[in-house]
Amino acid sequence: MSKGEAAMPPSSGAAERFAEGFDVLTRAEWEELAVAGLRGRSLADLTTTTADGIDILPVHGSDTFDSSGDPSGLPGVGDRTRSSTASGNLVGGWDVRALVADEGPAAANSSVLDELLRGSTSVLLDPIAIGIASPDDLARVLDGVHLEMVTVALLPGPNTREVAGWLLDLWEGAGVDACERRGVLGLDPLGVAARHGGLAAFDEATLWLVDRCLDLPGVRPLVVDATPYADAGATDARQLGWATATGVAVLREIVEHGLTVEEALDQLSFTLSADSDQFTTIARMRVARRLWARVAEASGADETRRGQVQHAVAAASDLTRHDPWVNLLRGTVAAFAAG
Repeated sequence: MSKGEAAMPPSSGAAERFAEGFDVLTRAEWEELAVAGLRGRSLADLTTTTADGIDILPVHGSDTFDSSGDPSGLPGVGDRTRSSTASGNLVGGWDVRALVADEGPAAANSSVLDELLRGSTSVLLDPIAIGIASPDDLARVLDGVHLEMVTVALLPGPNTREVAGWLLDLWEGAGVDACERRGVLGLDPLGVAARHGGLAAFDEATLWLVDRCLDLPGVRPLVVDATPYADAGATDARQLGWATATGVAVLREIVEHGLTVEEALDQLSFTLSADSDQFTTIARMRVARRLWARVAEASGADETRRGQVQHAVAAASDLTRHDPWVNLLRGTVAAFAAG
């Protein structure tokens, strides 16, 4: 053993079971011990009820949810509850996407380069906040970025359609191979109408941009953004309901435009909120995948194309202006739950 090398404990190769050596308690025994520590309060005081009317018990076990049949399934198969792909985040790791909303192309470019240097793997540009008003503005924002290596996403907004076209032109002008272009164009007519107002409709220009992406496997032009509803106070069930309903409406629109169901599914991604309520966020992401897999199945899609591509963002309602250092903890839990 060389100097400074730590000695490793011997291992038998068998998996360690950390719960061994502890007595197995029944729920009745646990409740008796819990009541003794409540100092006169009822055991029901430990149960919380969500805004959707779902009771969350202090302790859940096989007696409240039978998991013997593995109802959540395996990643990448069946209803995709646990993950849209079999490898989950094992291949390629997480895509850490940094929001860039600095005013002015020069300031935004500085933030883009700084975020990528510090570990972000993709960027989410806010065209309105930055003030992207021309193709040259977009080129300045992305100056110095290796476009064949970095995913570029656009935040849905009233002018995102124009910026999306400029991004496609920028890739082409930079000579980036079609298979190396990776991005999310942020086309979300329904979500933009919900957040900013205006007419919620697909126009010919939007559908033309979708057609331009058919030969770009790494680019998804259409987004179903559920955060406008979450930011307005929607419960988990309503956020999921509106996201799924919007997804169905978008799917119908582009299939009617002439795409096959499988082609249409490949154009979509979903944006959902994540917060520091760890298990609720995990459930939200899982239910969204299960609902969308059912939509794809009912639409006749091949089983291999039923996964939902998700982008999780920190819920605005979960962050605080006062004592903002707490946001680091909340963001950590939200990221863990979403992943």
